[in-house]
Amino acid sequence: MVAGPQSHLHPHHRPLPTQYQTTDQGRAAAEAYYSKDSPNSATMSPSSKLSLSSTVPIINSSFSMPRLGFGIYQSPRNVCVNSCLTALQAGYRHIDSAQFYRNEAEMGAAVRQSGIPRSDVFLTTKILSSGGSPEKTYQKCLDSVKNIDPREDGYVDLFLIHSASSGRAGRKEFWQALERLVEEKKARSIG
Repeated sequence: MVAGPQSHLHPHHRPLPTQYQTTDQGRAAAEAYYSKDSPNSATMSPSSKLSLSSTVPIINSSFSMPRLGFGIYQSPRNVCVNSCLTALQAGYRHIDSAQFYRNEAEMGAAVRQSGIPRSDVFLTTKILSSGGSPEKTYQKCLDSVKNIDPREDGYVDLFLIHSASSGRAGRKEFWQALERLVEEKKARSIG
């Protein structure tokens, strides 16, 4: 069996059909595809259709995030910057990475190269494995922030625990590290 262009996608990600995978199809086709069977499409008024600029509030936070994001799972480092730049040029303002993806630095480089103000792009990353202590886990998270946004006041918009499979003690360690990031303004929201 020959694997198709979408065979590398995470099983929970909804793949973009092949006809929309080229950059010349434009943002309108992708927006139409994703809005046609949105869970809320029956209750949404015509003026509130889903678009790349649609946002949703983040629970327990004063921030909101774009509803649609550009995920870079299994995006090789040598193409990741260009794919992120293409997404930003198409109008995406949310890019999703993770430590496990090993392309956080490329995501950050694309934002810096794009010329779009950092405050206009929502960046998400995730931590999968703890460091063995709250301090070491915090350092792993801080390393991600520095990889993504190396400025002195650099930050990520959303830092998530990638999997809850680390048990109660592991989740507590993650949470302590993430809370510290928020206190130090290195992450705006956590989850």
